[in-house]
Amino acid sequence: MENTLKITVLCIITLIVSLVVPTISNAAGDDDYSINLNYPLKSVLINTEQKISARLTSTDATGLTNARIKVEVSGPATPKVMAKDTLGNDIDVVKEGYWGPNAGFPVGANYNVTTEFTATFPVAGTYTATISLVDISGGTERTVTSEKMSMTVGT
Repeated sequence: MENTLKITVLCIITLIVSLVVPTISNAAGDDDYSINLNYPLKSVLINTEQKISARLTSTDATGLTNARIKVEVSGPATPKVMAKDTLGNDIDVVKEGYWGPNAGFPVGANYNVTTEFTATFPVAGTYTATISLVDISGGTERTVTSEKMSMTVGT
């Protein structure tokens, strides 16, 4: 009964927060590129899937030829954050550290793509994730823009 009540309350809070605050964004970096994260809840229960979307946009006329999305998470445990690659394969982006092919992918002018992630946190506590667009041209990694998010996980 107690777990049912927690899930019901969580669902009601999810609905209210998503209607009032649909996007929480802390994008920073190169003005020609942005990453905007959408996660309706700032807190979830352990082992409950949390849907997160990341929208990457560009206005740069020249674009990037070899870009990747770097994913770094700190917290009391390693969460499972799943996304699909362009072939439809599931990838744990925290375990891999990146989303995108090893050689990178092009981000041209007027780029506007949203990637869906599903995060599951195994332990209660506060987690902080940094999602970055990195340019890997020339064998070095340069952060172009990034966004941070925080998630409180309870029992």
